[in-house]
Amino acid sequence: MENSDDIRLIVKIAQLYYEQDMTQAQIARELGIYRTTISRLLKRGRDQGIVTIAINYDYNENLWLEQQLKQKFGLKDVVVVSGNDEDEETQLAMMGLHGAQLLDRLLEPGDIVGFSWGRAVSALVENLPQAGQSRQLICVPIIGGPSGKLESRYHVNTLTYSAAAKLKGESHLADFPALLDNPLIRNGIMQSQHFKTISAY
Repeated sequence: MENSDDIRLIVKIAQLYYEQDMTQAQIARELGIYRTTISRLLKRGRDQGIVTIAINYDYNENLWLEQQLKQKFGLKDVVVVSGNDEDEETQLAMMGLHGAQLLDRLLEPGDIVGFSWGRAVSALVENLPQAGQSRQLICVPIIGGPSGKLESRYHVNTLTYSAAAKLKGESHLADFPALLDNPLIRNGIMQSQHFKTISAY
């Protein structure tokens, strides 16, 4: 247990640091003690409950859920978008915006980015910012095209090409469907040089 003098010093340092926004170096000069001592006493104040920090989750009500999903599934990052009472189109646009922001933040020069097809991926691609310079990205389809009717703007090739254009990257397109009934055609596609080039990524 800390003696009363230690507690008073911790409270004083915490008040200067958290309430008066002084830096640890400024506090060290004012009190005539080492900056490393300031850092150690601030930590001790938190550890012993003398200082408590409260985060107002009302500003991001999904933060707790994001952290739980990251831990449970071992994900690098998670963004949960609130649906509230918005219509489906608004929800899709918001999901696309947040997804595009996350992707842009995670991308590193030379990355390979895989795309599938559909409305959600289309919303993400639409919201990607126009790159100022090339990061040498390669955009590839991770699935063939749909077998049924699908608007061309949602097709995997459209989205892969559009994303590469926005990111100033290179794109490879899929000239084969996602599902095939004929195993001979399937095997032929898988043996083609084009398929091998894409699957190599």
